Amino acid sequence: MTFSKEDIVGFQIKRLNSIFSRRVENLPILTNLKEQLGMNAFILIYLVDHINDIVYQNDLANRFSVTKGTLSKILSNLELKEYIERAEIYGDKRKKRIIPTKKAIEIANDIQTEIAQVNEEITKGFTNEEKYKFIEFIKRAISNIKEKR
Repeated sequence: MTFSKEDIVGFQIKRLNSIFSRRVENLPILTNLKEQLGMNAFILIYLVDHINDIVYQNDLANRFSVTKGTLSKILSNLELKEYIERAEIYGDKRKKRIIPTKKAIEIANDIQTEIAQVNEEITKGFTNEEKYKFIEFIKRAISNIKEKR
């Protein structure tokens, strides 16, 4: 069976990612802040949601499926914009806990609300069961592709 480019799963995922990324980058909250957080907003939301946990750079790299080098650049940028702080852990100067600042906490809920609206746009016309299955299919695809690394 031959597939056209439009039938290839990876192509459609890439298209969805591009469209979604543009929408997130143009969220009113981020536009009003004149911040270029883009997809890094998800890292802020994660950190705020896990504020009582100890979150390290490795945890974020694994959670967001990015390299340690890429995440290091993202975190440096967020630190420069005063959205995060890195705190040394007693006894291990190499490991630093990533902590959201008050500035991040203040905007995280608004960002999350706007991202939820984009999520609703993406799944418009889906039943709850279809939304659940869609997420499960994506998770399975991620798991399948991670196994090949």
